[in-house]
Amino acid sequence: MTRLALGFAVLCMLALAGCSEDDSPDLGGRYCALFKPCCDKAGIPGDQSFCKMAFGSRQPTSDAAAEQCLKDYEALAKDPTFCDFTFDEPESCKKAFPEDTSGKKPGEPCTQSSDCAGDATCHHDFQTDKETCAAFVLAAEGQACIGERNGESSSWSGNPQNDQITLCDSKAGLICDGTCKKPAAVGGSCGSTHDCAEGGYCKSGTCAARLATGATCTGYLDECNAEAYCVSASKTCEPRRPDGEACTDSNQCLSDYCSDGKCKYNAGVGGLALAFLCQ
Repeated sequence: MTRLALGFAVLCMLALAGCSEDDSPDLGGRYCALFKPCCDKAGIPGDQSFCKMAFGSRQPTSDAAAEQCLKDYEALAKDPTFCDFTFDEPESCKKAFPEDTSGKKPGEPCTQSSDCAGDATCHHDFQTDKETCAAFVLAAEGQACIGERNGESSSWSGNPQNDQITLCDSKAGLICDGTCKKPAAVGGSCGSTHDCAEGGYCKSGTCAARLATGATCTGYLDECNAEAYCVSASKTCEPRRPDGEACTDSNQCLSDYCSDGKCKYNAGVGGLALAFLCQ
């Protein structure tokens, strides 16, 4: 079993995959139940029967190890950002449910990610129209990269090199710009806001400090801070709206998601993981 193409949540999917209903009838249900509030928050229906069934296919190294894995996930679930899937898989779960190493190795042909061993994915090369297994590798500052990892969520563009998908660790404060680097502070050069450290945005090639609520703005993208947006009519940074309030544009919402005239929770890339965990 490997990560999905976008790289998030499969390790947490694996974490209790070995809790079979015959041996430990409550563990799979308890694990899936941790994500039920996330399903409700994202408006994804389901009774989680598929989720519970999926976690009956592998055996833990021991019942005690599986229980510790679950307890560590229960602790993670108390974090307000749990539903964003930016957490790291607990070490206890890696010990309780070691990765399957019986699959295909990096560089070998595949048809789906489950064909690949361990922490690898089946990557499609659009130039050659071939699919091969590629391993995820965290690159250090200054090393070449094609994407980024934030907890269990990964994103990348381009083809692996030497059958490796090299990622910068967002939690270590690194971004990918061909090589892993620290984002620029206010006053540093930039090509986009992504190049700027938190609290800054890219304006005319230079990172500038974002404006607070009430400040005068020009409508420049990301000009106001994360809690505000620039209203074109008043040229003022006004507070962004919480879930449930009326909106006409996603930029008006704290969640960055306006649907059916209301601000709603945005599951982001975690929504694909929830589609599995909620069913």
